[in-house]
Amino acid sequence: AAEKTSIDGTLKDVYAKPLPGSYRLCEARLGQPVACDQDHEVEYLASVLLDSLTQFPTQKGDIQVTAACRTPLLTALGLTEERTDLVFGYLLPTQEAWDAGSKGATCVVGAADGSSMRGTLAGIGPSAPLPEG
Repeated sequence: AAEKTSIDGTLKDVYAKPLPGSYRLCEARLGQPVACDQDHEVEYLASVLLDSLTQFPTQKGDIQVTAACRTPLLTALGLTEERTDLVFGYLLPTQEAWDAGSKGATCVVGAADGSSMRGTLAGIGPSAPLPEG
């Protein structure tokens, strides 16, 4: 059965939750989207709204953005704490989009060693092996 992907309410309702399966993306390399059943390095698993930030986060690894992504990523992965073989990250809109009011971040995860994977990380849990690419 297909996963339900309709959203009741506003687009804000998708923030801080795991993305529905049909909204998840994977990237073979940054900027090269592929299906998650193909070799990829990064998977987009959640989005967060960053309304509390007054300025565009210019520093790589911004503590507030990283913290905002942590819980939704853990939930999407089926974890209660981070795994050492995974690395969490995020993508931000451009400064121009941010200034125009687009204050969301896309939360991403990949293998800590940078290796390719084939298959989704969603629901992987604490002990399943990473899907090999």
